[in-house]
Amino acid sequence: ISIYYNGDALYLVLNDKLYQYLKGSFRELSTVATNSIIAFANDSLVGVTSTPSDSFEDKDTTLKIINHNGETKLERNLGTSETLDLWSSAAVSADGSLIAIGEQGRVSIYSSSDFSEVYTLPSIDVGTLIWADNNLIYATGNMLWRYVPEQKLAQSITELLPYMSIVGVLAHNDDIY
Repeated sequence: ISIYYNGDALYLVLNDKLYQYLKGSFRELSTVATNSIIAFANDSLVGVTSTPSDSFEDKDTTLKIINHNGETKLERNLGTSETLDLWSSAAVSADGSLIAIGEQGRVSIYSSSDFSEVYTLPSIDVGTLIWADNNLIYATGNMLWRYVPEQKLAQSITELLPYMSIVGVLAHNDDIY
């Protein structure tokens, strides 16, 4: 079971079905893999990650983006990665216009209107992706980065000691991560 609440609706993966609970009733949106995890949801799209089996080791992870009519709008193989966070491997911007997807070796940013690739950020291994104030915050190994879409610019925020790794990112207010 995977559950996600975005402030307006509740999303639930139960067995191989993705459901939306809105205004007092559940409705089925799509059929998904039985081990799917909801990565994000906004007022028009749901991102679901899954692996081919219940074992996450050495398996390719896929991301499926589904609209509220149940149509798959984008499907990507995210590859395999020791640091891939199935809950945070994809994120939608606060204004809903951009979707970031952490794929093996890069971060791809797509327009949510036509799913065209807007920008690609090279990276070694992406852990967590989050949006804060319409800036993408992401971790690669021991470094924390900020991508500013308006400037198409990635900036290093901080770097930990070489033997340390960033395993999660949380945004609070404007610039506290």
